Amino acid sequence: MKKLEGFHYDVFNDKYADTWRTTFDQFNNSIKQIDSQVVSLIDKTFGEKLNSSEGAFDLLSKFQNVQTRQKIKELLTRKYDDVLKRYEIELGDMEELFKLGKDSPPISKNMPPKAGSIAWSRSILGRITAPIKKFKTKADQLMSNKFKDVALKYVHLAKELDQHHELKIYTKWKQDNTDKAIDLLKAYILTKKTVDDSVHYQVNFSPQLKVIIREAKFLDRIGKNIPQTIINIALQEKEYMRHVDKLNQLLRGYTSALSNLKPVEKKLLQTQIARLNTRMDKGSENHNWFSLSISEYIKDCQNAIDGFKETKSRVL
Repeated sequence: MKKLEGFHYDVFNDKYADTWRTTFDQFNNSIKQIDSQVVSLIDKTFGEKLNSSEGAFDLLSKFQNVQTRQKIKELLTRKYDDVLKRYEIELGDMEELFKLGKDSPPISKNMPPKAGSIAWSRSILGRITAPIKKFKTKADQLMSNKFKDVALKYVHLAKELDQHHELKIYTKWKQDNTDKAIDLLKAYILTKKTVDDSVHYQVNFSPQLKVIIREAKFLDRIGKNIPQTIINIALQEKEYMRHVDKLNQLLRGYTSALSNLKPVEKKLLQTQIARLNTRMDKGSENHNWFSLSISEYIKDCQNAIDGFKETKSRVL
């Protein structure tokens, strides 16, 4: 017995030595079994079962934040290479996906072709960039030859997606459409065609111009610099569409006014029809989409149609 500050303690009793050794051996065996099970679980988790390098990295980071035995810590550190191997596979998959789809990528229905293609390539870039950003937070564990190898592969694919594919699409779109948009707006607001002595007018607003405006809006949303010329055109889109609607309404009125006229009635009203067509012809001969007097033209033609209807009702 040993006295210490008035208390008695049993430091050790030799008669329990064998029991103590047996208990301690059982304890060590239990630790070995647990270690073996943990090692097996880690090998399984970070081996064939890796579905995502980013998810595996997050899980690995959580493990490393837990106080554990040195053997397990060393094993977890080595498992970063398994994560990198999985990431390398993902890079290969994304590169293959890009090669197969770059000429005809899957594009959302609401997106125009060029902006849609850029958005598609950016989605691939985002998928390969998110993991590499996380890997950099563990640079001390990851600074291996394997990391350097996959980092180079990432840089190569990222450049292909960003500096080659995206930049090529954007540059060509800007070059092709800046002057084209101006040319399309120089077109007359109506086209005229004569079939069997009957005149047919049609609104002449190019579908290509609508696509250019839509492309400009989407490209602007994803951070591209849009030429000022196209910006100005896009800002006028509502005004153009308003003119298109009113012109279509005008043409329906024109068609209605001249429909169902018999040949003899057309001959009787040929002067009035010619006068009406002279007013309408200004849309196919004088006014383009830059004109500031489109509204006045529509109003003038509508008055002419109303006048023709009134004359027709009196004569026929």
